[in-house]
Amino acid sequence: MAGARKDQNGTLVYEVEDKELAQKMEENLLRRQFELFSNQSAIDGTLEEDEDELRIILLEECQNTDDMPIDEWNAYLDRELSVFKQGERYDFVKDLQDAYQHSLSQPLARRILRTIPEHVFHDIKKPIEAEQDHFCNPYNPARAIPGSDFFDIRTNYAWMNERERNYKLAPSVSQHMNF
Repeated sequence: MAGARKDQNGTLVYEVEDKELAQKMEENLLRRQFELFSNQSAIDGTLEEDEDELRIILLEECQNTDDMPIDEWNAYLDRELSVFKQGERYDFVKDLQDAYQHSLSQPLARRILRTIPEHVFHDIKKPIEAEQDHFCNPYNPARAIPGSDFFDIRTNYAWMNERERNYKLAPSVSQHMNF
């Protein structure tokens, strides 16, 4: 109906093409259905009758007619509605695996995160680039980083050692200046 056009009166006009009907027009099936419907007789019964009685009458009539393909009908019902396929038995573990197959195929973390609403994650900030380490001299940030080479490490160690032990050149003369 989406491709239909409107008439002057506002009526939808839709033209049916042969290719649309070809899928549903199997001649053998249509003939068999026609024969089934034309051979049926009226069922005696009113709406006030018990539903169980009406079902029994319908089933008896279906069994009495030779034209109705009961074997095909039973095979279709078995194929579509049977719980267990032929030769299959109930297995509790298989039943649980079938029931939880979708959730077991995903990791636990993903299942937990799916329970959290999506709007919770909108405020989380994600850095665009990797964080860079900024080294800083712990004693004087304006100076270079201690330990850039071997000699600097040794000089720094000697200075800290002298400072800790309070070495002086003379009782009133120090090699270091304290501010």
